[in-house]
Amino acid sequence: MLFCASQAFAQVAAGTATAVSGQVQLQRSAATTALTTGTAIMVGDRITTGAASSATITLTDQSQLEIHDSSTITIDQHLVGPSGRLNTRVGLVSGLLRSFVHVTSSGAPNFQVNTPNAIAAARGTTYDTAFHPGQKRSQYPNCGDFTDVSVSDGVVEVRSTRNPGASPVEIKAGYTTSVPCALPPLAPAASGTTSGGLGGFTGVNPGMGAAPPPPPPPPLPPIPSGGGFPG
Repeated sequence: MLFCASQAFAQVAAGTATAVSGQVQLQRSAATTALTTGTAIMVGDRITTGAASSATITLTDQSQLEIHDSSTITIDQHLVGPSGRLNTRVGLVSGLLRSFVHVTSSGAPNFQVNTPNAIAAARGTTYDTAFHPGQKRSQYPNCGDFTDVSVSDGVVEVRSTRNPGASPVEIKAGYTTSVPCALPPLAPAASGTTSGGLGGFTGVNPGMGAAPPPPPPPPLPPIPSGGGFPG
């Protein structure tokens, strides 16, 4: 049976909290409680990590969400569509989220991370998405909202939600992009260069046609305070 997330938020199981470190809150409807390991996660839940805190959510298809410190996510959708393909949509309100998309013999699920100004849609991949409202970057003095996407494995399509007419960009392993406010996504730049890097993208990049070959995926930075996350 196909459920609509807006109709059955508290009734659709999305996964389980498999690691929790520090102060992490779970908001479900009007109730807010401390998130603990083993807690069931439902569609519609909002999860917020405090300073030096983190959490891992393992979804029912074994995809994982690693929520870094001082971050807030929402589980907006996790359901099986008419074709039998699992559709997952996670909202990143603020902070940093690492997504491990589980791929089976039938292929990758329809997996998206939505920020207030961008969508990062994965096709079987590991990638980081960051959104910090109120950021300041010298190249964009009139912009305070930046979505940064860095890919470690697979391919992610990034597009602007505030500029739907702008063309999306495909980000491959070892590359990064940024979406400033309502501008189109910037062309990919190699991660680890002066123009790349999650959270530090400047908008200066080698261009789509002149980009160097992707370097090996950079090591994933450690999650603050441990918590048993997979590397």
